[in-house]
Amino acid sequence: MRILRVEVVIMLIVLVMIVFTDNFQAIILGVILASLVFIKKLEDMTEDKSVSGTIEEFTCEKAWADDARIIPEIQNKIYIKYLNSP
Repeated sequence: MRILRVEVVIMLIVLVMIVFTDNFQAIILGVILASLVFIKKLEDMTEDKSVSGTIEEFTCEKAWADDARIIPEIQNKIYIKYLNSP
């Protein structure tokens, strides 16, 4: 498994902060930065797997019970996005 450059930078920032400042502040900053990197990775994975389009483009999908009541004039104005995420 390859360590990303951004993760190495986070480790170095935490190491420098531990040496020159308080351990508590360094750990808190490290956790916050690592959380942001993790959220970015999840966003990238979700973006790759998501499908979006109008109702007319999703004709192969099984309609829900409330989809039958949609007026045909507004069907092309409704935007659907399916998210497949981990």
